[in-house]
Amino acid sequence: MQRDKDMDQRDLERLLADLESDRVERTVSLSDTDKFAQAICGFANDMPNHQLPGYLFVGVKEDGTSCGAAISDQLLQNLAALRFLDPRSHCPTNAAILLFAKDPLFFVPGAYVQYVRYDGVTQADEPMAERLFHGDLLSVMRGLDQLAEDVAGARPVRNKGLAERMAYVFPPKAMHELVMNAVIHRNYEGSTTPIMINHFENRVEILSPGGLFGDLTPAQFPRGTSYRNPVIAEAAKNLGFVNRYGRGIAIAQAELRANGSREAEFELTPSHVLVTLWVGS
Repeated sequence: MQRDKDMDQRDLERLLADLESDRVERTVSLSDTDKFAQAICGFANDMPNHQLPGYLFVGVKEDGTSCGAAISDQLLQNLAALRFLDPRSHCPTNAAILLFAKDPLFFVPGAYVQYVRYDGVTQADEPMAERLFHGDLLSVMRGLDQLAEDVAGARPVRNKGLAERMAYVFPPKAMHELVMNAVIHRNYEGSTTPIMINHFENRVEILSPGGLFGDLTPAQFPRGTSYRNPVIAEAAKNLGFVNRYGRGIAIAQAELRANGSREAEFELTPSHVLVTLWVGS
């Protein structure tokens, strides 16, 4: 985290030695990015409401003493490579704001997901339920994971013989992969439109702002991958929500086929991607 404006070397040493402070995390590892990410998330949430920076001391034992690790230029470059801080402006990057800010919407007005359940097959029908998912990206992804379970509609069905299997209206793994794909690949810079999840009697539609990115063409989609937001994609992988190999859509389609459902359908335009999941078996 960025240092306090008036924090000097002696202040840092005192904070390092304060074993009771919840503004401090220590790790002997020089490469445990999961530990780094957990500490940063904890500091960003600031549950004790200190309204002060937190400090992650790398290469330090739990008792506040050095583990004797060599601090090389390469190590310093690696620690700066998380891309959460712009060294030129000394400000958080857009990815850091989306991942850790208390109120990302203040900076990125469209950074939320709106879910609506309709009593029919069009948006002209009566809304039955509505949910908003906003806040730091970890909270949004956790909420969407729960939504995937809530709309799954699991029920046992009998196979040939006496064996039973679980069937779903919307397989939760397929829904998970497709909503995470929308969160990771949406356009955060040029759009104030949220991701829209519209749930109808016969389908779910996921509308994500931003068309295909970079050199990915409609002919290559969905086999090819081009990351609009690589820092967010890497963070989502480290947090355990996605893989980093562009397999999300393939996994979703396989889950739908295994459930006896139609494969998801994609509508691609320069301004959005629309995914449709049809009610399954």
